[in-house]
Amino acid sequence: MRLVIHLFFLSSIITEFKVSFRMKKRLPVSTASTIHGVNIEESLGFVSSHVIAGTNVFSDIFAVFSDLFGGRSQTYKKQLTSIKNEAVEELMDEAIKVGGNAIVGMSIDLDEISGSGKSMFMITATGTAVRTDNSTLKLSSTRLNTNQIDFIELKELIFKEQVITAANGGNLKLSAEVMTKIIENNVFEVKEYILQFILSEIKYGNSEKNLKALVKTYFSKMPKELAVDCLYSNFGKNKGLTNFILEIIKECYLFDYKKLTELLESGEVFKQILALEICCYDNSTYQLEDIGKHKKLAEVIKINIDVVLEVYEVKKTFGTKNVWKCLCQKEVEQYTTFCPNCDFSGNHIINAQTSINNRLKGLKIAFSDSISA
Repeated sequence: MRLVIHLFFLSSIITEFKVSFRMKKRLPVSTASTIHGVNIEESLGFVSSHVIAGTNVFSDIFAVFSDLFGGRSQTYKKQLTSIKNEAVEELMDEAIKVGGNAIVGMSIDLDEISGSGKSMFMITATGTAVRTDNSTLKLSSTRLNTNQIDFIELKELIFKEQVITAANGGNLKLSAEVMTKIIENNVFEVKEYILQFILSEIKYGNSEKNLKALVKTYFSKMPKELAVDCLYSNFGKNKGLTNFILEIIKECYLFDYKKLTELLESGEVFKQILALEICCYDNSTYQLEDIGKHKKLAEVIKINIDVVLEVYEVKKTFGTKNVWKCLCQKEVEQYTTFCPNCDFSGNHIINAQTSINNRLKGLKIAFSDSISA
């Protein structure tokens, strides 16, 4: 009997350690359909997790003692807390996999499965993965008390330092598992390395679809100014990487007036084409001041994009030919859609101007009361 009691207390200590070792909340989670103070940009769909745990013999013995003498079984309570935390953690992992950086509408259901004199608990966590405006998202890694640190925070700092050291030495090997941990711990200091790693993977055709999706989640969780500076400055290093950066900017709503103006005024055809492409993307939210910014952007395009889309006639050695003048100043034959010299298409300027004009009309309607006042 003494051996059973000793073993029981050992089991209780192990269970309590498991509960306390759970990672802190990595993503904002809400049981409501919104998160206070955070703008939800996109709903990414339903996510769920299931955790099943058996009640061991020592917990059963203690539960029997508790039932006999009255009171509450703390061991059962700790087990339930443990598997509940595990279910929520797995739910967060599922949200990250689909590109989310927060969860809304979360609910937890508990079922007890009994049979043959034994019982098991099953906890199901469900919710909706969402992508939020990263400028309004408060990251959970901020330490509130600078005079002390718990062991979980310490492990996070150690992991962060190891990742940064490995990246600085060029030895960080990215996989879906490593990328997920980097996202969970908000290791934004290695953003340049991650883009260069993706570039090398694209060059050799090794880029995993799942890894690229996690990189998008990484930039969606990052403060907007950091993401914008990193992504816009990496244009032109590789066509595949440029296309991937455009995907991130579009899906994470990283439209930025200042960066677009810089690209348009650069005088480099390649960068100007990219700017015209991004002008067709949406921002996450709009304010009254965006009316003025859109007008300025339209003016910058008018001044810096020297294109004659109208077809005109030019004299050639053997007669005449109908052409249009490209952004790179080459004359392109009338029925050639893309310039063979720089890949510019007349649709680039048309689509950009149409998008800006449509947004201006919508913004004027949305803020009509403020404008009239």
